[in-house]
This record gives sequence, C-alpha cells and structure tokens, in this order.
Amino acid sequence: MTACPCCASRETAHLLSTPPVPVHSCVLVRDARESLATPRRPIDLWHCATCGFLWNISFESSLIHYGPDYEGTQIFSPVFRAYLAQLGRDWIARYAPKARQIVEAGCGQGEFLEVLAKVTTADLQGFDPAARTLAGARFRITATELPQGGEQADLVINRMTLEHVPDPLAFTRVQATWLAKGRTLISQVPHAARMIADHLTCDLLYEHVNYFTPTALSALMIRARLAPLAPEITFDGQHLGMAATKDTPPARAQTRAPVPTDFASAVAAFGPEWRARLTGLHSQGRAIWLWGAGSRATAFLAHLGTPGLVAGVIDINPNRAGSYVLGTEVMTHTPQAISGKSDIALIVMNPIYSDEIARNLQEIGTKAEIFAI
Repeated sequence: MTACPCCASRETAHLLSTPPVPVHSCVLVRDARESLATPRRPIDLWHCATCGFLWNISFESSLIHYGPDYEGTQIFSPVFRAYLAQLGRDWIARYAPKARQIVEAGCGQGEFLEVLAKVTTADLQGFDPAARTLAGARFRITATELPQGGEQADLVINRMTLEHVPDPLAFTRVQATWLAKGRTLISQVPHAARMIADHLTCDLLYEHVNYFTPTALSALMIRARLAPLAPEITFDGQHLGMAATKDTPPARAQTRAPVPTDFASAVAAFGPEWRARLTGLHSQGRAIWLWGAGSRATAFLAHLGTPGLVAGVIDINPNRAGSYVLGTEVMTHTPQAISGKSDIALIVMNPIYSDEIARNLQEIGTKAEIFAI
C-alpha cells in the first residue's frame, strides 16, 4: 500500500480519476493554438482512511511551470481585498504582535506582504518563483522557492501554496528552519472537507497535488515536529488555516476518515449534467458566459467537454483580458464585453462573489440569469 504523505498511514486507496485536464490553470496564454496544445493529464486521486488527506498520485511535477506568466491573484476584487486585509490584522494580532521578521513562502506578487506592511513594523520577506514584483515600500521578494533558513523569523506564512507542493512534509520542514524556537508557522490551503461535502468538482485542479482536511493538516504539522493549534475556517468555508508553533509536538490523535464515495460519484456526473443544462440554455438562444477566469473556469470547461457552448469568460482582472482559458479557444474579456446585453446565462465560478458580480452587471446595464457552480 502507498503511504499517506501527511500521516504515513498505509490505509490508502484510489478514490477517483478525472478525464484528462489541462496541467496549468492560471498561466496566461494569448494564442489559441498554444492554449489548445496545453498538456492534459487525468487526476488520479487517492484517499487516506486515517487522516482524510487526498492527493494526486500520478502528479508529474515536471509539467508544471511557475513563472512571471502565472496569474493567480484575486486582488482586483473588493470582496477579496477586504478579506485579505482582515486576515492580515487578525494573524498579526494573534500570532506576531511584536514580530521583527516575517517570511512568506509562495507570496505571489506580494499582495499579502503589502497588507502586512500596514499592520506590522517587522522586516517582510517573500519567496515565489512566479514573482514579477520584487520589492515594495516595505517588503522584498526573491523569485525562487523558499530556501533553508537560519531560525531567526518570528512568523512564517504560506497562503494557498502547500496544495501545489509535491512533498508537503519536506516543504513544511524547510519552513520550520526559518522559525525561531517557540515561533509560529501559519499554513492556509483550500478546505478539502468543504470540497467533498459540497461536491465541488471544479476545486480539483492538476496544479493542486494535495487536498487537506483539518485532520490531515494537523497530522502533517506533527510529522514536521511542530505543535498545531486549532484549525481556522474562513472565506465562507473555502479556506482552511492552521497555525503551528516550533515546540514539542503532541501525540497524534487516532482518527478515521470515511471514504467519500459520494464525491467520486458527483465528479463523474458533473460533466454530463452541466453539458445537458448548457445545451438547453443554448437552444433557447441564451448566450452563455462564465464569470471568473483561471483555475475553476479551466476545470469547468475541461469537464464540460464542449467548450463551444460558451461564448466567453468575464474577469475583472485586466491582466487576463485577451488570454484563453487553457485547453480551449474560449477567450477572457473585461465586463465591458457584455455591457448592455440581455438574455445572458452567466455561470459564476465562485459564489462568494455573486453580490459583487450583480453590482457590476447593474453598473454596465446587463441583464443576466446567474448560475453558481
């Protein structure tokens, strides 16, 4: 049996396999032929019956590229900006009110470092191979993966990074080398328990080799010789956070995680169900658009199998305009592309933005029926 990367249990088994999906979700491609030529691979998801961890056992890291053309930010959304600002205030107040050095692994373009700069006087340093912006007024970024540290940081953060890492235990141990004794590591990842409970097929991404439940994330921290604190669920249940201190870890509790067979069934049914729904809307003369380019749009169209049903994708991030949803010829546009239109069926990739999207539609005089995945 294959050992679980989080808890080392050998009570693991195959859960599901997806159709071949694009290996990238957030790389900007502006040539249709290049988009169609994007490599595809199935996701072969395994499940640990002890801690509930899920991972793609056939993941090929050599296919994945994180460089300056990687565009994973949601910072153009006012809803997301407000959330990120609150998160920064909360984390500094609870875990590092007197910090002298804070490190962020997988910092992107420094959006969260900018947030932290407003609420702490600590030295701020980020690492990310996809970084284009290498410095701000109060922070600096190195465009590499996180190297070994010198045990001097008061706080190390990784947000939406651990799910991308082929060896999460080794990565967590590297992060721990930056921490001074008794200091804190904060990890934030997509909340896999919500994905399973709500049958969220479009949260399955090839770039995400790992899917963490609270029990799995806690088990990983303990194996890395850290002491995990209580899990924190935020962003309407979408994000799982956990702080862990560089102290003697507790004994890991014995747990059991039922095999989520209903999730496997839902993933198998997702494509045919949405294909039938969109075919019906298309036959009524409705123009079908997606709102939100990037990872979920890539997954949605890959499972749909007939991207020609979709007229285009809307995204408020101007950097995405003119790029293609990977694996397809479906182009991304700014909201002005549907200004003043009616009889639109709008498929919203993340329901947390539904009210924000409704306001945007009102501002551009567009009438649309909204469907959230």
